[in-house]
Amino acid sequence: MQYYYFFKQQYLLDSPLEDAAVLNTFRREWQDMATSPFEATFEGLHAWGSKAHCYGMFPPTFLSGYVLGIRPDGPVQRKTLLVEPRLGNLTVASGVVVTEFGPVEVSWRKGANGWAFRVSTKAKARIRLRLPDARSVVLDGVPSVNAHVDGRWTEFDLGPGEHCGSWSSSH
Repeated sequence: MQYYYFFKQQYLLDSPLEDAAVLNTFRREWQDMATSPFEATFEGLHAWGSKAHCYGMFPPTFLSGYVLGIRPDGPVQRKTLLVEPRLGNLTVASGVVVTEFGPVEVSWRKGANGWAFRVSTKAKARIRLRLPDARSVVLDGVPSVNAHVDGRWTEFDLGPGEHCGSWSSSH
């Protein structure tokens, strides 16, 4: 359980190096569970204890909420979802995250000149898209100049539907 609290602190540091460090810890410490024929979560790392235990279930929360980047933005009453990928050293990531407001599908793919992405949702919520280290952004075919910049994040509001775009990084 200590990893749960440790990962929360690492993500609060808001650093690409820490984002990659979390992924590397997942790869190292949860490899046994991910490749196990039990198809369940373990009580402890490296097959220690029960082979079907709730303690091993938090990695999917971080993978969907931080790596794919889909999580509530504040209390549920605000009806706002954050789409903020922490891709670390990945070159591709995609998935569907079921939220309180409906499913959100995302895909992130690193190319030679930056990242391509797709966000698709019918969620009945405000969607805040935050792209890391974005120097140049194209959203739905339009070069974006009306974005809000907050530290290393470039932010947009999205409506329901499918949105595609790309961004190049300042790193």
